[in-house]
Amino acid sequence: GPGWKELRAYMGLTDKLGAKNHWNSFTQARWEYIISEEDWRANVDGMDEMVMRAVDRAVTEKQRTQALQVYTTVICSKVRLAFIDWKASGSDEDFERFKAINNEFRDLLVECRLKVPDNWTEELDPARWILD
Repeated sequence: GPGWKELRAYMGLTDKLGAKNHWNSFTQARWEYIISEEDWRANVDGMDEMVMRAVDRAVTEKQRTQALQVYTTVICSKVRLAFIDWKASGSDEDFERFKAINNEFRDLLVECRLKVPDNWTEELDPARWILD
């Protein structure tokens, strides 16, 4: 659909950031080995904007759903960052932020008809989700 340029820009940026760690599709690696936490923090807001522009430009429900499916990768990273922040600070404010983003992620998976991790909870470290 009309948002393809934004999605391509997002994919290009993730490829560029992943290449810094010599990641490729044949590598089985943890999240932070693919794109560093530092790079996620520096780029996640821009990634969010790129993909949401594609969602906004969708003409059909299928295009919207496909763009939202791409967005799950962005919001998953936002969940991981929010969890790291909460664990580092221990603050109620950071926990509420993590919980809100985590719930948004779960709701998005449901909306896109994607699998919610079997062990998903509002408090679980996303690195421990069971995604089988």
